[in-house]
Amino acid sequence: MATEAEELAAMVTAFSEQFDMLCQLRHDVGEEKYGVATYLGNDVIRMMLEELADTANYCRYQSVKLMILQNHLDQLLNEKLTPDEQDNLTIGVEAFKGTKDVGWQK
Repeated sequence: MATEAEELAAMVTAFSEQFDMLCQLRHDVGEEKYGVATYLGNDVIRMMLEELADTANYCRYQSVKLMILQNHLDQLLNEKLTPDEQDNLTIGVEAFKGTKDVGWQK
């Protein structure tokens, strides 16, 4: 039987291999669409900067989705939980606050 560490390593390897296959597929599709080695004549730095801007936007969109999910979960949990004698919740909004208060709004 595999240990937890071995299972984690196998999962990381499998996901890494999936990403490698995606990279190769995207390369093959680009080569078919634009031609072999056309990137040699392109401004790859500018293209990378554009892709980084897209990635930053995807991160922003995902962060908004995660915050919406957290708000929804907080509402559901807070409807079902009651505070203890000291008015503390052991799960809910307070259980998910970040390590620092700087920059986060409640």
